Amino acid sequence: MLNPSPNRPLNLFGNATNPNNDETTAPPTTTGVEPSPIAVSHVENAASIPATDETLLSPCLMDHRMECLIDAAFADQSPMLVDTKYRVSSFPTQASPDTNTIKASTQNDRQSSLKREQVRNMLGIQNKRNKATVRPASSMLLFLRESYIAQYTNAYTTSQKARGPSINNNSKIAGNAWKWDHKFNWGPFKLLQPKLSGGQFAISVNHNRLLLEDIMLLQKGERILFMISSNHQMLKKKGGNPKFLRNILESVKIDGMRPQSFRKLIYLACNLVVSANPTRQDLHDGNFTAQEVTRLCTATGGGGVNFVMSNNYCHLFKFADIIQQSQTILFYSSSTIQRMQHVKKAMRNVKDVTRLGGVAARMMDEYLGDKTGFIEVSNHYSLLLREHDFVAQSNTYKNAPISTKRFTEYLALADKHPAFVQFRDALDDYIKKEIDNLYGKFSEFTTPLISQAAIAGFADKFKTTLPAIQYNGILMLLNKHVSTSFICHHLSQQPSHPN
Repeated sequence: MLNPSPNRPLNLFGNATNPNNDETTAPPTTTGVEPSPIAVSHVENAASIPATDETLLSPCLMDHRMECLIDAAFADQSPMLVDTKYRVSSFPTQASPDTNTIKASTQNDRQSSLKREQVRNMLGIQNKRNKATVRPASSMLLFLRESYIAQYTNAYTTSQKARGPSINNNSKIAGNAWKWDHKFNWGPFKLLQPKLSGGQFAISVNHNRLLLEDIMLLQKGERILFMISSNHQMLKKKGGNPKFLRNILESVKIDGMRPQSFRKLIYLACNLVVSANPTRQDLHDGNFTAQEVTRLCTATGGGGVNFVMSNNYCHLFKFADIIQQSQTILFYSSSTIQRMQHVKKAMRNVKDVTRLGGVAARMMDEYLGDKTGFIEVSNHYSLLLREHDFVAQSNTYKNAPISTKRFTEYLALADKHPAFVQFRDALDDYIKKEIDNLYGKFSEFTTPLISQAAIAGFADKFKTTLPAIQYNGILMLLNKHVSTSFICHHLSQQPSHPN
């Protein structure tokens, strides 16, 4: 150990101090608490510093060896403190945390966790606002049906006669497509014919057809009615699904419901219970964009709903199969369904009349087996079609220039029209009578041939005899210098005339 010069004072660690620097420096602390420096005299030896309460504390009772006051003798023996440049005096100690401190720390942690949860929720809401999402609960996902709508639209575009599905005799069309007395082939269900022929019908007036959007929102444990066509691909011997065929036969036999015929095809019925619908909550809350829902409805890697049949067999019906095979697999529910209002709203938002026909045709296909839904879609399409035609005719009439020929044809009255013949005969008879009176007796030349009272009478007769359209048109032409408000008031006072 170096022997410091006797002319230079020693610090607490036995090192010579710098005579040009009287500032007291402290060693770095690991506790995060700045030490309280105590200046050491330049004259006295460090060992002569009177002992204090802090210096008498044992190092073994401290949390850290640097938190006790080290005397000069220990400093001379410690290799870690040799030749140090720091002048150390006293360091405060840290006591162990008490119960109140622990409770306060725990409460702060809980508050921090709550704040982090609130931030995550806010970020989730903000992300949802930043992206355009879709909600099957309050809208129709027409973009999933775009390919089917395009097929109908192309067919109507190339046709010279049809611009949409037939809207004549809707009730008759729906009734003919929903009959039991059709002759059909039982196919793979031939062995069940004796039992099922005497069963009860599966569908009643309380059943409503479920569309894809309704199936997406089914809850676990919900009970529905399932009907499958006998010509479905999975029921065929070649290229079918033997496991599904075996289980559907068992379930149909257990439920024992009578088959139904739609468009001369047989549909077998059984009860299903929803066992799992993983994407229901996100679809209900509108957390998916249109692109995400489209991927969810793909055949490979898409989602679906798990159903349990009456024989406890669980089968996954994928969303892609439900929309692609909407005329061979049908889902019904006896609960109240508010889907029709969304269907009508989606149809009303379609402005192109040709595309409107394609949308209506697709919706009528998806309502196969539901007479009420089929007729409502057809009637609503008929109403929208009439509205479109009326708006088109009004725009054509408003934009076209005024035509004298068209106006004349509108006001023209045929010579043989009964009202015109009646008025003409009355006028001819009166004039003939006046002429006879003129030549039969003397009359002053200043006396009018037809009196003013007679003209007023014929004006009234003209008004009461001729149809309202012709009378009002002539009245407007004769009184074109009169203000429009006066004419409207005058017309409102006129009695109704037969057409």
